Amino acid sequence: MLHAYERRCAISGDRIRPVLQAAHIRPVAAGGEHRLDNGLLLRSDLHTLFDRGYLAIDPKHRLLVSPRLREEFGNGEEFYRRAGQEINVPTRPRDRPHPELLEWHLDEVFLRTYPKGTPGRSVRPLKDTGPSRPRPPPGDEHAPTCAEIFARRSPVLTHCAPPLRAAAHQKGATSPRRPLLLRVF
Repeated sequence: MLHAYERRCAISGDRIRPVLQAAHIRPVAAGGEHRLDNGLLLRSDLHTLFDRGYLAIDPKHRLLVSPRLREEFGNGEEFYRRAGQEINVPTRPRDRPHPELLEWHLDEVFLRTYPKGTPGRSVRPLKDTGPSRPRPPPGDEHAPTCAEIFARRSPVLTHCAPPLRAAAHQKGATSPRRPLLLRVF
């Protein structure tokens, strides 16, 4: 993995070897395999964010950043600046992240972490792969497929909600749930 990625993080480009980790795109526990095309070389913090669905890579090797990063932690500007940029991939095509595995991570990890019923949360499956593949919730039958999303010019997930009012951050105040929207431009 280190050799394929030229000893640098796929997202940040950092070459600090002690913090670089091999990250599975589809974990072995979820049916993934120990192969180069099922992995990314990531800095340890980016590996954690990728595994928890805060970051994803689209099939064209561009970085996607979840708006949950800002909502849950109030930061993430370093990542939002990089959203939509191509990541570093191995020079040999057979070692590059496999597009189907990246779509799996996008559907099963990245988009699944959005709250149920959130507009733009669902992405229809590309094809029926059996009962383990989730169906879109009622009303989302016309959600775009991954192929439709990534066929567009420059897919970047963005957050389209107004900022929270200061009163919502006061002690004891509850924050109204803001919808997360999937906007592709």
